[in-house]
Amino acid sequence: MDLKSYAGIMLYGIGPNKKTISVLDRDLGKIDLLIKTGKRQSPSIRGGLMRYNLSKWHNIYIASDQELLAAPMELAGEDILFLHHVLELCHNFLPVNQPAREIFDLLLLLYTCPDTLKNCFIKKIFLAKFFNLVGIAHENINSYSSSFYFLISSPIDIMLDRECDEKIHGELTRWLLDCIIIHPRASQFNTIFFLKNMDRYEKK
Repeated sequence: MDLKSYAGIMLYGIGPNKKTISVLDRDLGKIDLLIKTGKRQSPSIRGGLMRYNLSKWHNIYIASDQELLAAPMELAGEDILFLHHVLELCHNFLPVNQPAREIFDLLLLLYTCPDTLKNCFIKKIFLAKFFNLVGIAHENINSYSSSFYFLISSPIDIMLDRECDEKIHGELTRWLLDCIIIHPRASQFNTIFFLKNMDRYEKK
């Protein structure tokens, strides 16, 4: 089997023994990986950025020699709900085996610029950019302002520099909930309550 080096972010463990994991791979998009265990293997950590050798047997991806490169420890320690919300959205909204490099690069901000995601408004902008990259569109697009659509269509660095605007903030909340409701299993999401109560959490 031809081995190649890849990088990915672990989204979920699958099955009782967690030997198969859901990964957002930098080049391949969301894939399921069968992990080959060994004494020198780094542990698979949910949200961890990993490097691994990848082979394919029929339609099964097999990872070996995996190495943990980084973990969003600051977010995991101070904002574990936001981190889990992001991972859950990736797991449920991204199609399997379709490249999603822009979304992978967006998630890298969790590791490279954790201080940037410092408040509720910026977190919602991050999530809005995710849904914009996924390509979700609403039937009630006319109920949102042109300023809102300009914001979510801007490059992420411009979006993250935006100062809090109460009108845009309200539109962000409504738009994110509209995006999630589209999913047929939205009511089963473990972290759906976080988005509905994000503002209240920040005030504590």
